[in-house]
Amino acid sequence: VGRSDYVSLMEKVGIDVVISPRLLTAAAILKFVRRGEIISVSWLGQDKAEMIEFVVSQEYKSAGIPLQQLNFPSHAIVGAIARGEEIIVPGGKDFIIPGDHVIVFALPKAVAAVQDFFGNK
Repeated sequence: VGRSDYVSLMEKVGIDVVISPRLLTAAAILKFVRRGEIISVSWLGQDKAEMIEFVVSQEYKSAGIPLQQLNFPSHAIVGAIARGEEIIVPGGKDFIIPGDHVIVFALPKAVAAVQDFFGNK
């Protein structure tokens, strides 16, 4: 699909997979520009939010501290943590350690703060 506004329309009419060359190219560029250990970047709601998957670096300074005690950036939320074979849907008592794969949902204005938080700049 050449126009991103058609993606949601295609999904509504029952098409299972919609590929947008523009969105794929943008995701590849963002992965390069943002550096760090970013694995994937996806957009939600016609580019109104981002889902970012990355590997937490060894330099992450808040390892082992419960999420509820951290000053996580506004307009972002940790949606999942993959640790080895375990998938965690985190609550306030869960924590992140280096090597974890983390999925964060964020509004565009929060993406830079999320990267700073995890040391991925």
